Amino acid sequence: MNLTIFYQLAVSVFCVVATIFMVTIFIWAIMFQAQLNKLIEKIEEILEIAKVTAGDTKDFVDRTIQSLETFKKSVFTFDFIGRVVTEIIKFIKNNNREQTK
Repeated sequence: MNLTIFYQLAVSVFCVVATIFMVTIFIWAIMFQAQLNKLIEKIEEILEIAKVTAGDTKDFVDRTIQSLETFKKSVFTFDFIGRVVTEIIKFIKNNNREQTK
């Protein structure tokens, strides 16, 4: 009879220890999942910022290319060259007048 009681006591202790172990593992898994969710939220926030930044950079590059194309078209016109030459001549004349004074 003593052996039966010892066996039942051992099984009961094993069940209690196993239950505590399972509860501990369950709580640890929930904590791990919560930390993982926070990490995923931070990664999503970083990706959103990166997407916005990439879009802003693309817009900036597009505007820069358009400005450079406009500048290129205006630089190679005779009107622009004529205005530049006129300004250079005015600068030289003003510089000569200041030197003679």
